[in-house]
Amino acid sequence: MGYVIVGNSAAGVTAAGTLRRLLPDARITVVDSDPHGAYARCMIPDVVAGKADLNSISFRSNEFYQDTNIELARDRVVSVHPDRHLVKLAGDKELGYQRLLLASGSRPVKPQVEGMDLRGVFYLRTYADAANMAVLAEKSRRAVVLGGGLVGLKGALALRRKGLPRVTVLMKSSHLLNRQLPPEAAELLERELTLAGVTVIREVNPKFISGLDDQVHTVVLENGRELLADIVLAAKGVQPNAELLQDAGGLADRGVRVNDYLQTSLTDVYAAGDCIEVTDAVTGRKAPAGLWPLAVEQGRSAAFNMAGQRLKYPPPVAAMSAVQFGDLALISVGPVDYPGDDVYTFGPRDWLYRRLVFRDGCLVSAVFTGNVERAGLYTWLIRSGRRVTDALRGKMVAGTLTAADLALSGECCSKGTR
Repeated sequence: MGYVIVGNSAAGVTAAGTLRRLLPDARITVVDSDPHGAYARCMIPDVVAGKADLNSISFRSNEFYQDTNIELARDRVVSVHPDRHLVKLAGDKELGYQRLLLASGSRPVKPQVEGMDLRGVFYLRTYADAANMAVLAEKSRRAVVLGGGLVGLKGALALRRKGLPRVTVLMKSSHLLNRQLPPEAAELLERELTLAGVTVIREVNPKFISGLDDQVHTVVLENGRELLADIVLAAKGVQPNAELLQDAGGLADRGVRVNDYLQTSLTDVYAAGDCIEVTDAVTGRKAPAGLWPLAVEQGRSAAFNMAGQRLKYPPPVAAMSAVQFGDLALISVGPVDYPGDDVYTFGPRDWLYRRLVFRDGCLVSAVFTGNVERAGLYTWLIRSGRRVTDALRGKMVAGTLTAADLALSGECCSKGTR
């Protein structure tokens, strides 16, 4: 028996490579149900737009597994049996394990709207999703996007770049990216999307989707308005894939429960990546965190612990986004809705906006649009939990903070009270 890893994306691949370095002679098997291998999911909107293909977004080739002597099983795990230390695959094969890592990711949330099973309805989660959408987009003119989050907006811009003359985003909330941006910054983003030819309709819900010959034709809103559509992109968030663990008797809430060493409630079973829930370093709240950098960190930490080297995974800052929409750069770090003692804003002025939130002497949230060059310094302060002096705060508010200023040490804020 050896080490089995379920999932071949950021957490799984990182864990496999780390295990190989720690245990040169161990048997390591990665089980991957995606026929397209290991690729950067954050780049699949570029596939829709025609700017990328599978080769350009792949980050591990077949040679990687051969060169590192890691077995890659193109199959799907259907059940975990912790009492016998084995997993069963869809192809009727069984794999025994000494230790198991669940890096099973997440899946799109399916809106409870009639018509979601019609042809032309897509979720932008896999390379296959993007490739199939790109094919239909070649002969389409109108698309409707359900959701004003990151995936929906990236998909909307990709469809415009593909050449669709009419792309409309529908969202329930009052402003775009309401989990990442305050309203003032969201207005700048909406302006950028409008300039790119994307129509945004706020505070609306779809009632149903009607079809013609089983193909998407019209999106009908609750207010009675009808929008013609050849493509519907459902982008209403994701849900952690925790069923394998739950069916085996493990504990999960919004995601798989893990301890400080990324161990699940099942003996010799670990979990990392989008399938788990983490404790946010700022708020102390538990929630999933589907972020690529965190998945990499978790995969590495899980591998150390699976190899017998105790390594705590510290609570991360679960809310982080760094994206580019057209000409507008945007960075948001920390929970945008978390209450603070002091809130400082600059702008919006042209495309520039900055918002800093302090609590108990610590920076807990920062939002930048336009000029984001020094945003990494503010990100470090949020992640480190350092209290800041009045002098340092003055430079942060003025936008003159430098790396040299961070040489000043400070006391760490208590987690969950920042």
